Amino acid sequence: MKKVSILCYAMALFSLAMLNGCASLYRDLAEPEVQLVGISPQQVSFNGIKLLCRLRIDNPNAVSIPVRGGQVALEVEGVKIARGALLDNFDIAAHGTELVDVIVDVDSGRSLALVFRLLGAGERDLDYALTGYVDVAIAVLGRVRINETGNVPLTRASSADKDSGGII
Repeated sequence: MKKVSILCYAMALFSLAMLNGCASLYRDLAEPEVQLVGISPQQVSFNGIKLLCRLRIDNPNAVSIPVRGGQVALEVEGVKIARGALLDNFDIAAHGTELVDVIVDVDSGRSLALVFRLLGAGERDLDYALTGYVDVAIAVLGRVRINETGNVPLTRASSADKDSGGII
């Protein structure tokens, strides 16, 4: 009877040590950094505007990070205009960068005001605020919050921009 108890305790301690070792692999992970690098109009209709927002997600860690979705809200020139979702699952390589395109929908009332504002300005930088989250499939990181402000150039779309991945 004592042999079985000692063996069970030894196995339990070994299992706990292994679980602790696995958890320590992810203990010191840093959150990925998310930055808006471009905005371009994709579709204009009576129902509203669809904008393509290009996000750059940087992984500062020595392990690959699996991203399993997320949501973003976009404010441009002080006006909350759009919401969208990251629909595709993807992995960001260790110490790597991933460019992700998110289509955001602008409602028709706000889109009309924004269009007139942008048309009057021509090509220029736009002030923006991007909020939301990215879901990471590593429990230690979980939901990475996005809260970024800055400015981004708005330019007319050209085939060279689309091919080069530049800001459209």
